[in-house]
Amino acid sequence: MKISSPEMKAYKNALIKKSEQLITHEFSKRIGNIDDLLVKRQLLHQNINQKTGNDVDEHFKSNSHVLDTFELIKPAIQDLMNDANLLKMWINFLFPPNEKGLNLSVHKDVLEEIMSIEADAYAMNDRFKNYFRTRAIAVKKVAAFPDVDDFKHHLKELDGKECIAIWHILNQTKNHYYVMHDIIEKNIKMLKKPHRSSFVKRWFS
Repeated sequence: MKISSPEMKAYKNALIKKSEQLITHEFSKRIGNIDDLLVKRQLLHQNINQKTGNDVDEHFKSNSHVLDTFELIKPAIQDLMNDANLLKMWINFLFPPNEKGLNLSVHKDVLEEIMSIEADAYAMNDRFKNYFRTRAIAVKKVAAFPDVDDFKHHLKELDGKECIAIWHILNQTKNHYYVMHDIIEKNIKMLKKPHRSSFVKRWFS
């Protein structure tokens, strides 16, 4: 089905409006939500010593503490993935149709930073499944060698390390929002109305 030019223009305008709404209003809400999660982290973390590793003696169930924290922060990671993707499209739409003579280094730098954050968000999301894969191998070793305490200690250490890593990821997510807001706020005028390059100004003004 062929998409008409008015439809494309309407889509582009809607995306731009949504992106600017995200920057001016939603970023602060995202950061506030993450701060709330960091407070909840303190409450969950109190039970880490009791919960990590105990699952070995409970028919090898998944570690409930790690699962609880995963469920808490996954929406924040997914928001970051979606928001970075949206802003990537927004910046691409801000590239002028006729780029000749314009200084677009700001557009390229901001786009590169947003793309880097998007890639990091996907990597953080992938960490969850990598943890389960690694833990499954550790649990299999405990099952195969139940009398070897070192395997049980290894499993406990694995869970404890993952709990710490999860909250590092949450702080990193918060920092990514601050970076995106800062770099866009500082360059918004140039993004919306790029200047001519110094070479063009010198020879063609």
